[in-house]
Order: sequence, then C-alpha cells, then structure tokens
Amino acid sequence: DTKIPYSVKSVLSNPRLKGIHDVLIKLIDTEEKYVTAIETALGGNSSVIVVDDEASAKSAIEYLSTNKLGRATFFPISVIKPRGIDDDTLRICESTVGYVGIASELITYNPLYKAIMENQLGNVIIVNNIDTMNKLGKNIGYRYRIITLDGELLHTGGAITGGVNKASKGVMNDRFLLEKLNKDLSIITNEIKLMEEHVNTIDQDLSILESKVISTRTEEARVSEELNQMQIEEGELNKKLEDNQKELMGTSSVKNHSTDEYLDKLLADIVDVSSQKEILESKINKLKSEKNEVTNEINELESVSRKNNQEYNKVQNELTEKKISIGKMDVKLDGLLNRLSEEYQITYDAAKDNYVLDIDENTARTKVNYLKREIRDL
Repeated sequence: DTKIPYSVKSVLSNPRLKGIHDVLIKLIDTEEKYVTAIETALGGNSSVIVVDDEASAKSAIEYLSTNKLGRATFFPISVIKPRGIDDDTLRICESTVGYVGIASELITYNPLYKAIMENQLGNVIIVNNIDTMNKLGKNIGYRYRIITLDGELLHTGGAITGGVNKASKGVMNDRFLLEKLNKDLSIITNEIKLMEEHVNTIDQDLSILESKVISTRTEEARVSEELNQMQIEEGELNKKLEDNQKELMGTSSVKNHSTDEYLDKLLADIVDVSSQKEILESKINKLKSEKNEVTNEINELESVSRKNNQEYNKVQNELTEKKISIGKMDVKLDGLLNRLSEEYQITYDAAKDNYVLDIDENTARTKVNYLKREIRDL
C-alpha cells in the first residue's frame, strides 16, 4: 500500500516536533515520463521522513513510541551520504542504445536534499525498455539496479521484478488526476461561457428579426389597405368614364354651338379621367410589386428565424449537457479533494505545486499498481 502510513501522518501533522521536512516522495519533482521509474526506484522509501538531524529523528521516534502510533523511518540530512556509479560502468551505460540516465539526474529538488536524493537514486540506472535492461545488466555484471520507464526492475545480482499491480492509486496519481479534472473543468467552463455568449447573440438576432417581421407585416397591411383604396377609386373612375361615354353617345346628334362646348368639356373630362386611371393603375402595379417584395422578405425572415430557433435549441441542449458534465466533475472533484485531504493531509494547491506527473497517466497507474503490490508482498 503506497498510501502514507498513519505513523508517518502523525509525525508530519505534529507541530511540536522540530526539524521535520516531509516524506521523500513529496520532495521530488520529475517529468511525467519518468514518474513510474522514479517511484519504482524509491519503493517503500517513498514514505521515509526527511529530517534535519539525528536529534529530530530521535524526538519523532520517542513521540511514536510514547503514543503507540507505530513505526517510521527517517533520513537525517546531516547523516545520509550520497551514492553513485563508477566511471567505467557509466561509460558502458552511455554507450548503450536505450540508456536514459541516472535516476538522481532525472529529478528536480531543493539542493538541501542532494545527498539524500543521490543516496536513494544516484546508483539507479534508467533505461527505455526491458530488452535494454537485460542487455545492460549483463554488460555491467548486475552491479547496480536498472529500471525501465515502465517500471520493470533488474535487481543487483540479476533478479527481475515486473508485471501489473491492480492496487489503488497513490499520492502522485491522485494529484495528477485532480490537475486533469481541473483542466477539463476549466475547458468545459470556457465552452459554456462561449455557448452562453452565442445564445445571447442568437437571442438578440431573434429579437431584431421579430421586430423586423412585425414592422414588415405592418407595412404589408398598410400597402394592402392602400391597394384596396386604389382599386375602389379605379372602379369609381371606370364608372365615371362609362357614364361620360354614354352621355357623349346620347348627344352626338346635337349640332348647335352650346352643344359643341359641352362636348368639348365632356371630351376633356374623358381624357382627364383616362389619365387619372393610367396613373392609378401605375400606382396599383407599383404597390402590388411592393407587396410581393414585402411578402418575399417576410418569408425570408421567417426562414432565418426558424434556422436561428433551431440553432438556439441546439446550443441550449449542448449547454445543458455541459452543465450536467460539470456537475459530475464537481462531484468527482470533491471526492478527490476529500481523499487528498483525508489520506494525505495536503491541499490541492500543495499537491499541484509539489507533484507534477511527467509521464503518461496509464503508465503512471501501472507503475503505482506495481509498487503497491510489491509493498503488500513485502
């Protein structure tokens, strides 16, 4: 079990103990691709407590014994000495295809812990895969531990450890999962914000279209009314024209001067009425054309409005799905934050600042599971 033991938690959470730094694993940062190999190299020592000196370790051990809280291992900074790999072996490593590096050189840490880091990782060789591991192990006479990026381990002497452990996730995996969830949550939140802005824009467009449709319909009603009035006037003019024509025919036999004047006036009226009729017909045709244009515009606006309504409904559905996703993520995030607090006594910010997953997540899970099985077997 790679979870921090209760005894270790007790020491770390006791403010009266002096010279206590943290567990070893929390003092290390590395790239994601190296996490599995580094955790394999540390093994059970991941939960060893780093302290200032022997006096600090002694005080912590007395506290554990007095309160019957269990056992813990301590690395005093003043005592632990660095370890390394001899030059001949290093030359063989560097000439081997698939050699990655010395474990202590693949991590970052406070220089205060240099001796401890080199003590634990300075004599551990990291390679790309199990074939390189076996080849290099044979070439250097199995004098040093060799670990692959996937977590296979070649012990000094030649024993090999590998496989998959199905145990639960550890501190680093939980931290990286929290970071991933927070990143996903941020992305979805931004998507929702963009969708809401899109919805607002569509709402505004719909309002503009609705106002334009209302205005166009009002104009259509006005044109229709004017057209009806024109048609009534046209009917009256036609009737007047017919009456004048009948009157002209009834007086065609009159030859005196007064009759000629009357006929001239009647003919002038006929010409005037005909002219008015032509003007009126021109206006009617123009209004009919305007009515057709307005009708076409209304049809086009209604088509655009339907499309916008469809897009609006689609965006609303997507927005609802995103909000549901956020709800699920919030629940999962709360669970992980609670676990981080209860099991590891650290906040998310502390985990984010101090532990960064630099390898593939699935590879990290495989590595953690393997380590947990190893610890359980021990």
